[in-house]
Amino acid sequence: MQRWTVLSLSVLWVASMAFLPVLGSWAGEKGSKAVTVTGEVIDTACFFAKGAKGSGHAKCAKMCIEGSVPAGLLADDGKIYILAGDMMENPEAFQKVKEYAARRVSVTGTVIERDGTKLLMVQSVQPAR
Repeated sequence: MQRWTVLSLSVLWVASMAFLPVLGSWAGEKGSKAVTVTGEVIDTACFFAKGAKGSGHAKCAKMCIEGSVPAGLLADDGKIYILAGDMMENPEAFQKVKEYAARRVSVTGTVIERDGTKLLMVQSVQPAR
């Protein structure tokens, strides 16, 4: 079952990459304001399948995120955001997220929400204070 969860999330991630430029421009057109959210960068497959997070999971999280498992942000308030980047306008910002797997960061970007799922379009990321 866990294998199917990881496979499903990976397929969803790859498919969503084609739409990231559209999502980025959509967020800008709708006048969305940038927000900053602080929390831990998680790999969504291990987090949802096993609740894995924290420094003890850092090596696995980095490997999973670099291997195209969707990155997420477990915010300090308990909300979960799927992290995505505008690969046309600012690919460096999202690439930087991978460096912070299992670490606390502050992510600035625009939030797109649909049916209770939150997507945070990363504009910048830095270690949390």
